[in-house]
Amino acid sequence: MNSTHLRKNINPVQLAKQTEEIQGKLPLIDCERLDPLLRESGASVDFLLQFMQDDAMRTIVRMSVSAECIVECGRCLRPMPYQIAHSVELAVVANNDEASELPSSYEPLLLTESVVDLVSLIEDELLLNLPVMPSHSESECSASIPRQWTSNETEKLSGPFAILKKLSDSNFE
Repeated sequence: MNSTHLRKNINPVQLAKQTEEIQGKLPLIDCERLDPLLRESGASVDFLLQFMQDDAMRTIVRMSVSAECIVECGRCLRPMPYQIAHSVELAVVANNDEASELPSSYEPLLLTESVVDLVSLIEDELLLNLPVMPSHSESECSASIPRQWTSNETEKLSGPFAILKKLSDSNFE
């Protein structure tokens, strides 16, 4: 089944048994935790969720999200576009013990109830893929970066105490 309307709560186990699929667009303004991190929230996220069971009869949610967010550059504080395009396979688990036994190809989706909030599920994936401090590339950023931050001089020194040795040597000259 292909659904373009948003259901508030979904039951992944039931949907996996029926091999369902949900896709659509979610306005970013509906993502309450994400909204404060965005400079503009007029865009939307495209999403696709495919529910299935794997060979071990685990409930799997294959999720793809794609959005172009407008965030604030951490250096110049100006708006900048940031593209999120991410896919993940989530395995439904009931506790941490089950999560620790998952194959490395799956991320755990811990369910404490039989239903999960669809918007929160999508929003979680966006939050996990947003950088802590987004910034333009040096050539695009209007903020000037101090020369000592971009100097290759510290890269030439080796060892953790090389910089201290150089400072102490220069103090005695």
